[in-house]
Amino acid sequence: PCCRGFATAVQTKNRGKESPFVLYEELKQKFGYMGTVNHKEIGILDLYRILRGVANKRDFDMALHAMNLFYNFGIKLKHRELANRLLAAAMVCKQESQAVELVKLYGTWLEHPPDLPLVYAVMSHFLDKGEPLVVRELAKAVREDWRMVPEAPLYSLTIDAMLKLPADKDPLGEALELLEDAGRVGVRLPPPIRVRLLEECLLSFEAATPPAAEADGDERPE
Repeated sequence: PCCRGFATAVQTKNRGKESPFVLYEELKQKFGYMGTVNHKEIGILDLYRILRGVANKRDFDMALHAMNLFYNFGIKLKHRELANRLLAAAMVCKQESQAVELVKLYGTWLEHPPDLPLVYAVMSHFLDKGEPLVVRELAKAVREDWRMVPEAPLYSLTIDAMLKLPADKDPLGEALELLEDAGRVGVRLPPPIRVRLLEECLLSFEAATPPAAEADGDERPE
């Protein structure tokens, strides 16, 4: 029992050493007070160690503080995976608004965008959560960014989201605009999406068509 207790204490201590707060405090000590920094001692791996351990808002804030240190001391945030890891960390920590802002504004402080499959995963999250307007917001950010090439999943997810809009928001009209835009950029949508749009068009037509008046068999036109 004594040995097991010691092992548990060691594991707890090790987890403490790897906590984002502790790692951030250690990182701060590596930066000089006069704005000098040894680039051989500090690099992107220090930031990744912090991101690896995030689990809540406080942890995520520590990661953002660390990135701010890098920025203020002129350490370039060029690594290809950085946007991916930061976006994943935001979702793990349930900082969903931060995740949306990252997709929209990463270009103001990061060299590379997040990978599209990860962006699609975030869009799917908001689609399942019943927030179609957030899905559209993310799709708009991707569509307007020359570094992220639109693909079929982008349109499929957004069309699905638009069809979930309230009736007074013209869901079918919004979805058809996306279909048209996909054609403009040369993106071919998968058959299930096309079939669904066709079905929605037929349902809309039927709803807008008044029922035919039933003729009275005994009545003759004059």
